[in-house]
Amino acid sequence: MTSRLIRLTLDLVGISTVISGTTRASGVEVNTRKIEDPTFRGIVDKYLSVGEWVMDTGEKQIRKYPDWFASRR
Repeated sequence: MTSRLIRLTLDLVGISTVISGTTRASGVEVNTRKIEDPTFRGIVDKYLSVGEWVMDTGEKQIRKYPDWFASRR
């Protein structure tokens, strides 16, 4: 049971991170203002912020090793 919960959590974090990456790459974001229920909207906003945190943390870690990761800019 615990392994299923861990797997579900990691899958949800992965999906949130993919959504975050897609948002950054395309400039199009999920419009949570269309969600009428304020409680559910808050849950979705928190869920999407997890992916943003993962992307930000990954970017910071990559910038620490410029010899291994070259910038395309």
